[in-house]
Amino acid sequence: MTREQLFFRVAEVAFTFALKETRDASEISQSWISQSMLSHQPMGMGQVPTRMGMRRVEVLDAFTKVDCSDQETVNGPTRSGPHTGTVAGHRSSILQDGPVTGLSWGPLREKYASAQAPDREELHPHEHSGEVLRPLELSMRKIFLFFGIFCLGTSALAQQGDPDVILFNGKIFTSVVARPYVEALAIRGERIVATGDTKTIQAMAGPKTNAIDLHGGTAIPGINDAHHHFQLGPPEVDVDLQTADPSWAQVKDGIVAAIAKNPPNSLISVTIGLKVFGDTSIDRDALDQIAPHNPVSLGTFTGHGLILNTAGLRFYNISENQPDPMGGRFERDAKGRLTGTLREYAIMNIERAAADRVSDSAAILQLRQQLDEEAKYGVTSIQELSITMAPSRAVSLLKTIPTQIRVRVVRMPGTTPAGRDIEEGKNVPSHPASLITVSGTKWLADGVGIEGTFTPRGEWKLPAKPPFDSLCTDLPLEFPKREYRAMLQESIKNNDQLLLHVSGNLAPATILNTIDDTGGKGVWEGRRLRFEHGDGIFPDQFARIKQDGIIVVQNPLHLAPIFPPGVVAFDKAQPLKSLLAVGIPLALGSDGPTNPYLDIMFATNPGNRPSEAITREQAVIAYTLTSAYAEFQEKEKGTIEPGKLADIAVLSQDIFTVPAEELPKTVSVLTLVGGKVVYRH
Repeated sequence: MTREQLFFRVAEVAFTFALKETRDASEISQSWISQSMLSHQPMGMGQVPTRMGMRRVEVLDAFTKVDCSDQETVNGPTRSGPHTGTVAGHRSSILQDGPVTGLSWGPLREKYASAQAPDREELHPHEHSGEVLRPLELSMRKIFLFFGIFCLGTSALAQQGDPDVILFNGKIFTSVVARPYVEALAIRGERIVATGDTKTIQAMAGPKTNAIDLHGGTAIPGINDAHHHFQLGPPEVDVDLQTADPSWAQVKDGIVAAIAKNPPNSLISVTIGLKVFGDTSIDRDALDQIAPHNPVSLGTFTGHGLILNTAGLRFYNISENQPDPMGGRFERDAKGRLTGTLREYAIMNIERAAADRVSDSAAILQLRQQLDEEAKYGVTSIQELSITMAPSRAVSLLKTIPTQIRVRVVRMPGTTPAGRDIEEGKNVPSHPASLITVSGTKWLADGVGIEGTFTPRGEWKLPAKPPFDSLCTDLPLEFPKREYRAMLQESIKNNDQLLLHVSGNLAPATILNTIDDTGGKGVWEGRRLRFEHGDGIFPDQFARIKQDGIIVVQNPLHLAPIFPPGVVAFDKAQPLKSLLAVGIPLALGSDGPTNPYLDIMFATNPGNRPSEAITREQAVIAYTLTSAYAEFQEKEKGTIEPGKLADIAVLSQDIFTVPAEELPKTVSVLTLVGGKVVYRH
């Protein structure tokens, strides 16, 4: 049937509706609409009633949503879980449970089924004018009303063109629970207009459609990194000791070798763990003995502890009488002299100052390289918790590059001795560019279990044997308790999403109590407050977290085993599976090097607590749909379904079936953002 024929058929239906308000007219009309649409080109997702019952169909159209398909879904591996349903290894029906969008004829059916033909002439007052209408006049008005509505709808339908791009012959994971896998999809402009089987989607293609054969390859919604940090700073020599917890001897040898190989006065950076950070003899003086001229920085792998030599203190413009910022510390010896150890916001503040000294041209090069790396891995959105840049600078640099992936800039201000900087970024527009948004504010509610927030070095000890949950239970807060109430009140006043770094157990307990004091569920349920990390969330807090609508954003890199194989490190800490089981939204973010498939490996194989493993499908949903939910964008992106933005990653291998150890090797072979190619392997 041509579009013109469809137009006249629908017009005929409009007349029938207006003139025959009976059950028969309703059924005939529905039957005609079904037959007409089911012989027309598919457009998206919805339902069309037929005499045989409700048929699941695929569409996206201004008038109605149809897909004439009774076809079968993609053949996928058998894999089940609370987030995914089951996709059998044989052909399975597309009739699945779940929400359906589109035009519903139910109300019209009920209305016309209950209509009674008048046995006498009745008068009907016009709703707005009070004018009395006779049945014939009323019917004529209804004729034109229905005719106008259907004309508008079919006009929009007629204006729909062929898709710009189709992907077919694939294993496409949609992140939609009711229909997790499809074979093909169609894109028009920046949005997905249809999903389904290959035959149906291929039939939509026109002469100018770019048809891409996936040859059985796997595609997923574009990854949304919900916890991202741009790396921006001055040039440095990174000493890679191939371990996150080197000995002091390894550190010394690495520094000496780096000084010998690099230009004089180069900044030397080494990553350390508890072995070095817990040894109080390793301080600025110990570093000065091996590096009297080069600035040296020993940073814990968590980023919350730092040891500098004297040259390093000068490099970062830290004076001997430097006051402690709120939520941070410059440690001193008994005589009041700086030891070179920095904690928490003291580190954040100096890193921001150092990044500010990087020229815009150099910063653009650094950021562009990182954005290109994101696209290479199929990352189409990042939520940048902006430590190293004020939002105004971040936006300016991203616009200049310009970014090809979506970037949400989240304010992450520093502190001064007088308090938190609550003014940063307030005057930056929320939508400064099509791919850039600015919203949300993040604060640190506590430190991390490895360093113990502000616990003096050497006093924070690992328990003698597992479980090591006390690293979370006893973790001190970052701020005085009054500051947490102020954070919540600022979030309410500014209508701004609040993100809180939470690693221990005392911090979430404090926040939950403060939520109760500032309105409780009635105020907070829809604000989507976020707990970043959430390592120290224990089961007795789950019900309150769910009740208050809190989202947990975990970073699977934290789940990498830090103890020998077979050692179950935690009994309660680092929940994943148990969060999903009680209905707490779980999103994922990198909080480190970009490789979402490494993160998926750790989320599905958490070495510190294997019982909390989630499925690969659940991990992808957390990294796509729930990450979108965590930024109030679940209606725009995060799934592959009609109406959503065409942010898609076609992967180099099937991440749902390859051995776990192979997952980190995954890259994208084709990354689309809004239907545009931003990376092609």
